[in-house]
Amino acid sequence: MQLERMGSFHCRSMLIGPHLFFLAQFAVKLDFLLWRCLSRKV
Repeated sequence: MQLERMGSFHCRSMLIGPHLFFLAQFAVKLDFLLWRCLSRKV
């Protein structure tokens, strides 16, 4: 039973993994753009 749960969790993480990576890259890009805008104003 526990093995089954671990399997489903692994499957879910495999599906969510790439999305998290994409979101992280997107967040980094947004932060970089915001930082550039702020540094330009100062």
